[in-house]
Amino acid sequence: MTKIQEVKSIAGAMASKLYALPLTERIGLTGLYLFLFSAWQSKARAAVFFLVMLLPCLFDRRFWQDLKASRTAFLLALLLLYILIRGLLASIENHEYLHYHLKDGVRLMLLGGFVFIAWLLHGDQHRVLLALVIALLGFWAGRLEHFPWSEAFSRIEWWGTRESFGLPSETAFGIYASASAMGLVLLAARVWSVSGATWRKLLAVTLWCMLLMFSIQGIIMAQSRSVWLSVSLLTFILLLLNLHYWRRMGWFKTTMLVLGVAGLLLLLGYANQSTIKKRLATEIDTTIQLLSGNFGEIRAVDAEGHVKSMGVRYHMLMFGIDHWKKNPWFGLGPGISEPLIKKQWVASKTYNHLHNSYLEMLLRLGIAGTVLTFVMLAMIFYGGWLAYRERRIDRDLFLFLMAALTLLLLSSITEFRMLHTDWRYYWFLVGGALYSFSLFKPDSLTKSDPVLSPASSDSG
Repeated sequence: MTKIQEVKSIAGAMASKLYALPLTERIGLTGLYLFLFSAWQSKARAAVFFLVMLLPCLFDRRFWQDLKASRTAFLLALLLLYILIRGLLASIENHEYLHYHLKDGVRLMLLGGFVFIAWLLHGDQHRVLLALVIALLGFWAGRLEHFPWSEAFSRIEWWGTRESFGLPSETAFGIYASASAMGLVLLAARVWSVSGATWRKLLAVTLWCMLLMFSIQGIIMAQSRSVWLSVSLLTFILLLLNLHYWRRMGWFKTTMLVLGVAGLLLLLGYANQSTIKKRLATEIDTTIQLLSGNFGEIRAVDAEGHVKSMGVRYHMLMFGIDHWKKNPWFGLGPGISEPLIKKQWVASKTYNHLHNSYLEMLLRLGIAGTVLTFVMLAMIFYGGWLAYRERRIDRDLFLFLMAALTLLLLSSITEFRMLHTDWRYYWFLVGGALYSFSLFKPDSLTKSDPVLSPASSDSG
């Protein structure tokens, strides 16, 4: 069989399995995969494909029946209702802020869209893996569109500049590049064990190496200290958790993987040493003041009037805490941050949020809304853990989903990106994939289907 014939055979098998599904699920899955490929490339295309994914779910009675039996979905409904009521009350209290509460309230409620992806994935790890691969390829295809090709072969050291490659911020790019790197390493055994013709194995390993190199270089180029710290912490934890499992790959593959990743890290670290040193040395005085507890000496701007990112974040925290205390239980409304900063914060009027997702949640929704959010997250984590304990999800995939979601939570300590579409789509994919394993419990027939098998539900 030639390479072209083999590719056609694989595509035909996938198409036949997709065609065997109910019409709504077939359309929804098609929309899901198109959405994931476009999510970090084009907002317009992503929105269209999200609707293609969403509408069939809404018209499928099974979707509503499955969500009705899920405690996590019930808690999500309570949270969405709370955001709606809190926004209405906040708008009544201050009509001037109606626009802000409406805009940010809707954006916060849109985060509930992860349930559609969870339902379409049906707790089937073959579907989850395919979704992750499509999202990975789509993400890097989007970054290549925004690559500075004019500088690639010039004398300009473009790799030493801070880049976002078309995303809203460098930190966002760093988070997604980190998730890409973690996924490639944690799921490496699947790539290195690709069956079939030799050309398929070589193609898979070559693509894996290229994407891992792009991912690590992307983490460096993002120049986000919070991302660097989060990735370092997660890497240490994952290494400890996997010490007794690398041998499953065999000593040869394990050794080659370790040497390959270590060599790549040393090579990229050497090429980017000046960038790394310069970034870590930035605002060293503020770092020393924070570590020594001299909070009164921390300044938001330097002697020349330039904003100090670490210093301004500290003052933002103090500002946010002072205002949160005005209504600690229920917050000041889902859209309060931007008008509050622009009207009452004397340090700077250029910011729209407090650069801390947890303080933002407390300020906007209070303890009540924040507790609802974290209880829902805890239920999703616990559902994933139960699926792993019951062997309904493989260890490598389970670790990646947990690590990818933890990365988002860690980076949220110094960032607030919940209202941005790129953050929202990342949450849709990771949160939806993890939640799908508690929304559905596949039977033995599902596990035998290598691509798109439907699963029977048993919500919990």
